[in-house]
Amino acid sequence: MEVTAFRIRLLISVLILLVAHVEEIDPQPSVADVRIVPSRLQLFVYESVSFTCEGSAGSAGWKVMNNKGVIKTNPNPNVTCNNCIDVAIESDSGEYWCEGEKGQRSNAVNITVTAGLVVLESPVLPVMKGEAVTLHCRIKKTSFNITADFYKDGIFIKTESTVYMTIQSVSKSNEGLYKCIISGAGESPESRLAVKDQLEIPKDQEDSVNQSKDPLVQPADKTESQKEMEFPHFYFILMWSFMALILTLQLLVIGLLYQKKQLVLLEAQMSDPHKDLYSVVNKKHEKERHCRCC
Repeated sequence: MEVTAFRIRLLISVLILLVAHVEEIDPQPSVADVRIVPSRLQLFVYESVSFTCEGSAGSAGWKVMNNKGVIKTNPNPNVTCNNCIDVAIESDSGEYWCEGEKGQRSNAVNITVTAGLVVLESPVLPVMKGEAVTLHCRIKKTSFNITADFYKDGIFIKTESTVYMTIQSVSKSNEGLYKCIISGAGESPESRLAVKDQLEIPKDQEDSVNQSKDPLVQPADKTESQKEMEFPHFYFILMWSFMALILTLQLLVIGLLYQKKQLVLLEAQMSDPHKDLYSVVNKKHEKERHCRCC
């Protein structure tokens, strides 16, 4: 009986491991990484700033946070938290990020609140290599006929009379910390300009990409690609299902044998309660073996 119980427990454990292994191979789609997008990186005191927590459409409850704790909670994904900081003060400067209900955490952005008269408006997200980028040196008080000096990593670049500086085609060499100075008003805080490379397409895929532009060819190619990915996965799941079925049948057979043995013991006990049950069963088995031999 102990051996049979051990076999049953062993088969149940194997079945549990098989199910867990299949779930591990075919997991549920993971939630996309969340990203925080502020409305600006630099702002004057008493201005407001908004944040957008971008993530999976199936998630909810994004929280805008900083080192002090939760700033505000968004009930829906991909929704802008308007005026998350309604009236900013200098102590609101620092890192901000988003956290999802399942523990996802976004990148951190550095917000600067200044009591000065000059801020630099620059892209809040990394820009694509080759794109045009414009930096705006903004003064708090409206003024005319002013010029701005632009700096990168503390080194003077150029002076612009329109307080706008445009980089026609950015590259990795344009990455760095930028600031601007307006004579008589002061200088802005520094903000980092990040540049990301364009996605490179392997040469062996260029033909398929070009063909995908044809609306008549694209659906067929997509169908063939899906078939190539689905067939191996289907056979793999079929194999594990077959193994699980075999183990289930073995477990059923063991259970039936065990039930039969219990019925024999019960029958022997009912015929003569004073006899040793196991000796009765053993004698019956020996008798059956003798009959087979004869």
